[in-house]
Amino acid sequence: MESISRRQRGFTLVELLAAIVSMVVVLGAATGLAVAAIARQKVAFDASRLEANHGELANTISNAIKTADCFQIFESVNSAYMSQVSSYGAGAPSGDYLSCQHNFSLSNQPGEIIEQDFEFVRGMAGASGALVQRIRFLSTGRPEIRREFPGIISTGPFFSMKNGIPQAHWSIATTLDRVDFNVYAMPLSMR
Repeated sequence: MESISRRQRGFTLVELLAAIVSMVVVLGAATGLAVAAIARQKVAFDASRLEANHGELANTISNAIKTADCFQIFESVNSAYMSQVSSYGAGAPSGDYLSCQHNFSLSNQPGEIIEQDFEFVRGMAGASGALVQRIRFLSTGRPEIRREFPGIISTGPFFSMKNGIPQAHWSIATTLDRVDFNVYAMPLSMR
């Protein structure tokens, strides 16, 4: 009798192996689900960060136009460089280059002229391009500030003057969807 009760108290080797294999399968499935959830979360985070960066770009363009003392749309960077500051107003009704000038002056000090330029650089045929923002300090000679926003899709001119309102239109393709951005801004001088 004593030998039978000893045998019933423990697990057999087959039972232990079955328990270990079951635990490995459950842990493997849980790890796979966790890795997939983390990957999905990273994709969603990257998409929202890209969308937020371009939302900031839309606000920057809008504020640059709204606060500009003068602005001009040019067909390209070449046509912008060929013109002069005094030729603002003689540019194109649409194009891939926007230049906004701001004259900031304090009460007893000479004013500072700041130029904000936005240049859309197209990629190869069918590829996305990049928008390059440059801030130049024309009167003080401080170093230029440059930011680049890649991954922009634009089939037509990036900037346009439709119905007398400066506009910018572009799209980005995130890992989740395509997001369209439309900027309409009325400069203070036109209000």
